[in-house]
Amino acid sequence: MASKLLIGIGVGCVVIGIGVTVAVVGGGWYLKHKVEQKYHEMSAPTVTQLWKDVPQMDKMSKSDMDMPVTMKIIVQPLMNRVLGQGKSSGDWIVFTTMQKPEDIKNFYTNERMTKFGNWDPSNKSTCLTGDSQGIPQVGLFCVFEKHQNNRQIGLAIITGEYEQNKALNVFFLRVDNPVETTNKSG
Repeated sequence: MASKLLIGIGVGCVVIGIGVTVAVVGGGWYLKHKVEQKYHEMSAPTVTQLWKDVPQMDKMSKSDMDMPVTMKIIVQPLMNRVLGQGKSSGDWIVFTTMQKPEDIKNFYTNERMTKFGNWDPSNKSTCLTGDSQGIPQVGLFCVFEKHQNNRQIGLAIITGEYEQNKALNVFFLRVDNPVETTNKSG
């Protein structure tokens, strides 16, 4: 059974792909103006290294790259408002690698994530390719989830489209959401 967080992250990734397509294909002064206005309103939190419960793949280097504007516009509200009903917090980090999205998928497996960071186990792959979802600008997106101390934590790993002999950007997005507890007495 898919949780709201995984569904939300999956939908968010699809929306990101659509947003990237609209930004690339669309355009126009109005869109540019609104994007720049929204960009300057945002102060997305970032981290300086991967979280302790997320392994770092060899041959991956931290990037000082900022999240693309389209992703900021879509991801930040998704992380802070939609998934957490205004109560969640989210942050992100970007890495670069010369490896392929398939290498990322083969490294960030359910088994490794469960053993390394106590992420919830799953019998199914939590990684999808952008091509399979009609979003070729997204090479791969993977989602993981865990529950700890009345918190629901989600992680999305998203790569750009793979181009041979060019560095691949790998985005790690994390959402930490309080879990509402209900007191059932009676």
